[in-house]
Parts: sequence; C-alpha cells; structure tokens
Amino acid sequence: MATPTVLITGASKGIGRAMAENLAAGGRQVIATSRREPNTPFASQQIEHRIADVASEQDVRGLFDDLSKGNTRLSGLVNNAAVQGGRPIHEQDLADWQAMLDINLTGAWLVTKHALPLLDDGASVVNVGSAASVAGFAGRSAYCASKHGLLGLTRALAAELAPRGIRVNHLCLGSFDTPGLQSVAEASGRTAADYADRQLLGRLGEPREAAEACAFLLSDRASFITGTSLTADGGLLNKGTYG
Repeated sequence: MATPTVLITGASKGIGRAMAENLAAGGRQVIATSRREPNTPFASQQIEHRIADVASEQDVRGLFDDLSKGNTRLSGLVNNAAVQGGRPIHEQDLADWQAMLDINLTGAWLVTKHALPLLDDGASVVNVGSAASVAGFAGRSAYCASKHGLLGLTRALAAELAPRGIRVNHLCLGSFDTPGLQSVAEASGRTAADYADRQLLGRLGEPREAAEACAFLLSDRASFITGTSLTADGGLLNKGTYG
C-alpha cells in the first residue's frame, strides 16, 4: 500500500513548514509548495518541495499536471498559503484588495479545483483560516474578507464533495509565533507581546500546535467531521478584544 501523501501550500516557513514536518514525522509523504525556495532545506526526505504561486492558475495547473504524470495520489490537501497585513480602507487601492483575495481565497479555490482529480475518495481538505474568518479587525478589511470567504468556501465544498467521502474543514487560528506575525506587528507599530496579550492564555501559539490541529483534521480520528471549523486561538475569540 502506498504511503499517504499530503500537499501543503505556503509551506516554506512558519506554520506551513511546521505542518509539513509534523506530517512527515508521522509517516506521511508531503509535497510542500511555496512561491520560492525555502531559506533552509527540509530535513526529512519524506518532504518534496515544489515551487508554485497559488494565485497563478498557470502555476497551479502545471503543478498538478506534473504530479499526475507521476501517478501521484493525494490523501490530504492543506490550503495554507496566505499573506497577512492590511491598511485602513481609505489608504487601500484596488490592487491591494485584489492581491490579498487572489492569494488567500482564490488561491485555495484554484488549488482545490486542480487537485480534485488526484484526491482519493475519502481524502481530507483543510483550509487554514484565522480569527479573521469570523471576526472583524480594524484596518484589515481585505484580509478579513478573504478569510471570511475561505470559511464559506469550506462549507460549500464540504457539501459538494461529500458524495466522494471527501471531508473539507476550516482551521481557525489565533496569533502564532511566526515571521509573518512579526512583520505584521512591526508594520502596525505593535510588538509580538501585544498580540500575545489578546489571547486568554497570554502567549503566542507555537507553530507545532497549529500543526497538531491540522494533523488531527487530516486523520481518521476526524472521520465524521466535515464542513466545520476547528478553533486553535489561545482564547482570542472568547476574550473578545477586537480592533
């Protein structure tokens, strides 16, 4: 029997990389994609890196055409690629808005669409969202819209793909200790500690904790879970400190 293979987008660093390493350590074959080469190579030989821009249909189609030629089958798909940040709406232009949606929302749609012929019946799809999938944050209208859309896409695809036994779920994350969060904090004049204080547990999540939640949704332990959202946010949404 072939080793189950999972494809993860946005996997060169941060949470995506932690997810790839976690799954490989658990015995899965992993195809990790990103727009550019990782700064450091993956240690596990069970992780294969591919370059692809999820906002480019040409790139996405080419990726899955190539995998198809190698008879690759996927037991799981993780749509993790995303960009963060934002500005007040009066400071945004249409290009800013469109770029955010192209990667965070349209990218997940494109990848899932072109992955479908390779997905096994009974496979699991995880769309990685955030607290911005269900809450509003000032100065981040495009980001919130893209993540709200991702949750809607999750629910629609869960209904559409259920006849094949394919489960589709959303992973709602809080603030994690990643390079992306550090960049957002610096751009907004805040510190990582400010983001930690917004969560009930009073700390940032570790990428491995997001990876464990993702691994659960991909596993048979979640075999009766679809069309819903698993929240791993350190209590951010419960604390209710939006803005």
